Amino acid sequence: ELQNNSYFIVCSSAGPRNEYDTNCYIGKYDTSSMEITFGYFPYNITEGHTTHGMAITRINSNTFLICYGEYIYREGVCIVGTVVGDFENGLNTPIKYGNKIQLDERRDIDSVKMIHLDQTTLAICYTATVNNIGACRLASVVEVGTSGEYTIIIGDDTFNYQFDGIDSPTVFRV
Repeated sequence: ELQNNSYFIVCSSAGPRNEYDTNCYIGKYDTSSMEITFGYFPYNITEGHTTHGMAITRINSNTFLICYGEYIYREGVCIVGTVVGDFENGLNTPIKYGNKIQLDERRDIDSVKMIHLDQTTLAICYTATVNNIGACRLASVVEVGTSGEYTIIIGDDTFNYQFDGIDSPTVFRV
């Protein structure tokens, strides 16, 4: 969820069996009228292939992280998205995406969940169904120079927590 003057981001895969594009829209809510409106344009993350088990989390007021299993083999990837110019064009402000960051080289990544552990550290948890495991990785949010753009650095270690089949993991901070 990206919170900035009642704006939020919603992302999804489109088409039968998610076979078209994966994109994000900017939405805006009004709690007094209980209405939501969306921008006219989807901003594509991927085109012409599937994504699975997508999760999204806020990095700052203009930046978010999205992670998912990509393609038929569900390779785990994350991408940082940035709303250009602090929502200067309202609901139709462009979103630009950084480079893909590999979450896990194993196949069948699905059901990704993310939680902030502190201001700059995330736990990214997911299933790797081909191995029947549940796993988590730690990631650090870092600013790229002084550009105001961000990326994440995913830790080297994978922490497996379930080894005999898993479905629909969830995570929360106590």
